[in-house]
This record gives sequence, structure tokens and C-alpha cells, in this order.
Amino acid sequence: MQDLKLSDIQKEIEDLKVKLNYWNKLYYEESSPEVSDEVYDAHYKRLVELEINYPDLKTPDSPSQKAGSLELETKSKKYNHSKPMLSLENVFGIEDLKIWLNRSDSLNDEIVAELKIDGLSVSIFYENGKFQKALTRGNGLIGEDISENVKTIKTLPLEIPFEGKLEVRGEIFMTYSSFEKLIGFANPRNAASGSVKLLDSKICAERNLSVFIYELISAERLFFHFDNLQKLIELGFPVNPNYKLLTGINQLQDFCENWDNKRKALDYPTDGIVFKLNSVHKQQELGQTSKYPRWAVAYKFVAERAETQITNILVEVGRTGAVTPVAEVLPVQLAGTTVCRASLHNSDYINNLDIRLSDFVLIHKAGEIIPEIIEVIKEKRKTDNQAFIFPTNCPSCGTELARKENEVAIRCPNTKACPAQIQRKIEYWASKNAMEIKGLGEAIIKQLLEQKLINAIPGLYKLEQKDLLVLEGFKEKSINNLLKAIENSKNTSLDRLINALGIRYIGATSAKLLSQNFDSLTEIANASLDELKNIHGIGEIMACEIYDFFQEAENRQFIKDLEEVGIKATNKKPALNKEEQTLLNKTFVITGTFDKPRAELEEIIISKGGKVLNSISRKTDYLLCGENAGSKLEKAQNLNIKILQLSDFIILTN
Repeated sequence: MQDLKLSDIQKEIEDLKVKLNYWNKLYYEESSPEVSDEVYDAHYKRLVELEINYPDLKTPDSPSQKAGSLELETKSKKYNHSKPMLSLENVFGIEDLKIWLNRSDSLNDEIVAELKIDGLSVSIFYENGKFQKALTRGNGLIGEDISENVKTIKTLPLEIPFEGKLEVRGEIFMTYSSFEKLIGFANPRNAASGSVKLLDSKICAERNLSVFIYELISAERLFFHFDNLQKLIELGFPVNPNYKLLTGINQLQDFCENWDNKRKALDYPTDGIVFKLNSVHKQQELGQTSKYPRWAVAYKFVAERAETQITNILVEVGRTGAVTPVAEVLPVQLAGTTVCRASLHNSDYINNLDIRLSDFVLIHKAGEIIPEIIEVIKEKRKTDNQAFIFPTNCPSCGTELARKENEVAIRCPNTKACPAQIQRKIEYWASKNAMEIKGLGEAIIKQLLEQKLINAIPGLYKLEQKDLLVLEGFKEKSINNLLKAIENSKNTSLDRLINALGIRYIGATSAKLLSQNFDSLTEIANASLDELKNIHGIGEIMACEIYDFFQEAENRQFIKDLEEVGIKATNKKPALNKEEQTLLNKTFVITGTFDKPRAELEEIIISKGGKVLNSISRKTDYLLCGENAGSKLEKAQNLNIKILQLSDFIILTN
């Protein structure tokens, strides 16, 4: 019986590890959290409790032993952190805060309280007053280089009055006012995290990111954290102004209660308070675990919640066929708005929370934006409340739904004829970042499909004035404006057209990369898988999706249909005369580190007609080699590829 109990506990631990590792990957690497903080924290707390009670079952791969993401992206340069960038231990409520103070023997010590910004941690380096580089937290030990994007943050000084080497750490975030101008992100944190990993720093600059610096790391660091914050301000760094020096649990409690209300008026996301011991000497004495510093803790606010009742659960079919459940609820006020619908994410989420029809539930706004159900009030559940049965067939076209291995999403595989997918694809085609057809919104597209005036994207370009007269609320002026917008979209840039196709994983940034390496859709359609994988910034997964898309006969016919209705995508590369095309059709691979930003080197190559690839082959013309070059240098030497130092490259391109 004891063995059976132990095996059950071991199974529970393994299940918790799988879930938490998966949620960590979504949160840290894909900037797309699937569950609320409360759900994650409850699972994490249960894992820690089990590992404390059964230490023999704790393993090095447990989420309780790690800080930050599980893996790093492979496209950017990586560096070791000067000291680990750890996560913070979370506490919930004043009693937990008292336990932390007692454990660190700090009940009567000075504590610095700072607002916890919900963004992306960053470490920034300066030398003799000049910006050198910026790294993500990564796995806590190794960070990813995001220097070019961090340099676009207007509030961050690129020069400071300081001699020698200096490192500061902070949080990159997006204000609510900037977030409102964006589409395609669930909340400001996702938007900030996604933006700093963009390959194109110009797009990042348009996102209007901000940063607050919260830690000074240098030989000249002062003896107290409060003084170090003031020194950061003197050096010109943006420091969140709402920090305060406190002593005793009563002052800490007052600070928490005060800001739990005041934070709602801020223009940036904050989800708690960070408390740090003021004495740097005591910080060093307490040290850290493999995951947390022992001298700091994050007090998490309870997200504003509201109780309501589920009246119905619907499923919606998206552009890629993903079938997403949404709860309709009795209208309730939440964070200043009336909420009638709440996200249920996917079938696993429903099962994990045991959500049933007619249940009373608590909802909050994930990232202060998206309403989601976080808890079922089971004491109010009636015995006849029915479990929601996820449909086995698409609610739009009736096709049997499918779920790929290792994917949480359930999809409709009928990508070509599913009415809901067609509707969403046309909406995406007309959107701002794609073909930008002004006036062609969801309601109009729905009418066009219902009236059978179109059945696919090419049909838009065959519409005439007489067709649109049947649409509700349409008069001559609005008809002419829409037809003009559709006509104008025929002449677009190649990157917009690529983006508009809606190829899975291919957004505006990767579409630009493709347009830099190919002159037409036909060229992309005829490219080999190796050619696609070899494009700098296009990974294997994206390359496979592009290749598979153009291998399908229906998609090739779709491209021909677009050409027949007059879609003329131009590759808006800078016009070059023969004298400027010094690198025309020459292929480059870049390796090592340089004084110049790599993006600048790539831009020079592309502007002169050349191409930048990821890997060395016999067809490579040049290897541009910087310091700390790796295996690419050896491979280039074996293949007799021309190797250029930076000085050679400057001569070649001038």
C-alpha cells in the first residue's frame, strides 16, 4: 500500500513537472502564457510541497530548480551573465510576507519597496559611459543579445557620465497607451517581449517600448540599495519613482494596500511589489538558491476579480483552423468595463479547471486586458450542471477535428473550404499589416460571403458596384471607397503580400526577410527547402511551413488566381545602378563578433545586391569573419571559401 501511495506521488510530481515546463516555455520563450499566474502558482506550490516532503523524488530538471526559460533561441548571439539573473520568490498575502521576513531575519531591517513591473528582464552593459550590449534573462546563466532593439528605447540613455565598466538591470515594458495601437498581442507583456526579439530594429522602434532600471552592478556600488537607486537616477537612468524605504510589517502592509488601488491609474502594467533588503552587505550574507535570491521577494497582487455565471460555451474557428472555446457569461463590471465573454483557451484548460455549463465562476483580466475564467465556485455548483463536451467536428463546416502530437490546439483540417477559416483569412488579408484594404471589416466580409458574392480572396477583385448595392447600409460613396481600396491593394510590396498569404508562423518580420532574398512569389514557390532554411532569420520550422505551403497544388493555383486578377507585388528594394550593385547575386555568411552591429553589416550587403545566409555551402561566395569565430570558419577553409575580415569587407563595399 505504501508503494502504491509513493508511486501515485511520483506520478503527480511528473505530471506537475510536464505542465510547469510547458507553461514556462510558453511564458518565457513564446511570450504567450496559457494559464493565469494563479493557476501556475498553485501548481508550482504543490510541486514544491511534494518535493519538500519527498526529497528523493526531486530531480535537477524540476521547474523548482530553474530560473527563467528552459531553452534559448538559437538565432542571436549569447553571452554569460556576470552573475545569475534569477527569478523572484512569490508571496501571496501579508502572512506569507511575515514568513519571508522571519526566514531572512529581517523583521526590523530597512526594506526597499518597488513596484513590480510586468515586462521582460534585461541586463545592460556600458563601458566608459557608452552603451555596449543588452541581454535577456535567458536561462538565468546565459542571455540572448538584444542590443539593437534595446537601443531603440527612447527613455534609455546610450551615454552616461561614468568611467569604467558598468552593468545595470531592469524591466522592459510597454505602456497601455502604446499597446492600444498594436494588434496581434494578448497583453502588453507579450507585446514587449515579442518586440525585443524582432529581427528588424526599425519595427521595434515603432513599438515605443520603455524601461525601468532597478539594479546597479559595478565595483562602485554603494552599501545600501536605496542609495544605489538614487545613483542610477543621477547617472540618467529611468527608475520607477514609486520606491520607498520601509521598516516593519505594518509599513509594508500599508504600502501594499495603498498601491493595490493606486496602480489602476498607472499607464503601465504592474502585478505586485518587490521587497529588497536595503543593506547590500546583508544581501551578500543571505546569498541565493539556484532559483531565487534570499534577500528579495515579490508580493503579488490578487488580480481584480468578479463573480459571474456561465450561460453558454461556444467554440470559434480561427484563420489557421484552431478551434477556441469561449464562455458567454452574465454581464459583469471588471476593471472598468462590462464583460460578457471570457476566454477558455483550449480543451485542456477547461478540463484542468473542471469548468461546466451554468457554473458560477471567478474571472479576471489576463495581463489586465483579456477576460479569462480563473476559478470555478464549486460550492455553488448544482448537481445537474453538465460538463462541456468539446466538439469532435468543426462547428463551421462539419469536418472531423484533429489534434497533432505535442500541440495543445485542436484544429479543423479543412483549410480550403471551411467558411469560418475563409472569413478569418479574408479578414487577415485585408488587415493593416497585410494588404491594408480600408473599410473591409468583419461585418462586410460576412455579408459578402453570405450573399455568395465571393467565396475566396480572389473574388474580392472581381466585385463591381452592382454587387455591393445589395449590402446592408451601403450607398454610392461607401461602395466607391471600398472598390477603390480593393483596387489600390493590387499594387503592394512583396513582403505585405507574403504576410497576407497567412502562412503559419510567417508574420510581417519574416515576410520582410523573404522579400530581401527573393524578388517574387514565384521565386519563393520554386525555392528548395535548403535554400529557405539557409536564409538568416528563417528557422527550420518556418522554412518547412513555407516549403509545404507552396508544394500544395491548391496554393499554387491560388497564386495564379491572384496574378489573374491583377495582384502585382513589387519588391521595393532600393533602386541600384550598375555601379552600386557591387555584390549582386553574391552570397555571404557572417560569423563571430564585430565592432559594428551585425544588422548594419547585413544591410550593407543587401543594399548592394547581395544575400546573407545562415550556413556555409560550396555556393557561398564570402565568409565575413569577426572575433571568436566558430565552426563556420573551419568549414569555409575546407571548402576554399573566400574569408573576409571586417577591414577587407569595408574595402570591398566602398
